[in-house]
Amino acid sequence: MKKLAIVGVVIILGIIAIVSLFFYFGMGTINTSIPVTTSNSNVTALLNEITTLQNEVNSLTNQNQQLQSNVTALLNEITTLQNEVNSLTNQNQQLQSNVTALLNEITTLQNEVNSLTNQNQQLQSIVNLQDTNTIANDYSVNQPAGQYSTISFTSNYAGYVTVNVLSSTTSKTTVTIVESTNNGQTITSQTYNVGTSGTVVFPVLPGNINIEIGNNNLINGASETVTITYTY
Repeated sequence: MKKLAIVGVVIILGIIAIVSLFFYFGMGTINTSIPVTTSNSNVTALLNEITTLQNEVNSLTNQNQQLQSNVTALLNEITTLQNEVNSLTNQNQQLQSNVTALLNEITTLQNEVNSLTNQNQQLQSIVNLQDTNTIANDYSVNQPAGQYSTISFTSNYAGYVTVNVLSSTTSKTTVTIVESTNNGQTITSQTYNVGTSGTVVFPVLPGNINIEIGNNNLINGASETVTITYTY
């Protein structure tokens, strides 16, 4: 910009010089009709105008530089803000990932709590002997004279077994319970005479339980209908 201004000044000064010569000389002859003071005044005015224009050029140059500086500052600020946006976006994504992980962990822990609660309720029911498992329901068995039928099941917890002989074709029906406990003991109940119908309740420990439905009639065979429940 400064070079262009200098060239402009030189051109204007050249024009002024030519104009001045034109007024002072005419076709090689001095023109004495033009006052010297008028020419000097014109030159001064032109120089003042040149100075004014140069000042405007300088002012515009300064403004341009200032604007360029402002643009650069704004671009730098935009870059900084964009970096902040990117950083905050990454932080937000990381936080969202953390929230998702925590929610999954909460779900897992809640499932564990529910499972433990169910186990606790089940164990509480066992302690209170509130759970019942039907081993046989209206089940028919037959024995020859003097023999017995065996119904077996496994008890996982301490509790009791209820043997309900609903009906029998002989009045000499018996019930005997034999336990083979998990610690190697064998526990045999007394032989209960229930006749044509009756109920026997006997405590059991964890292990294998054999329930013997007997026919003490030594002459004829017999048939019984029984229901057996295990309470624990």
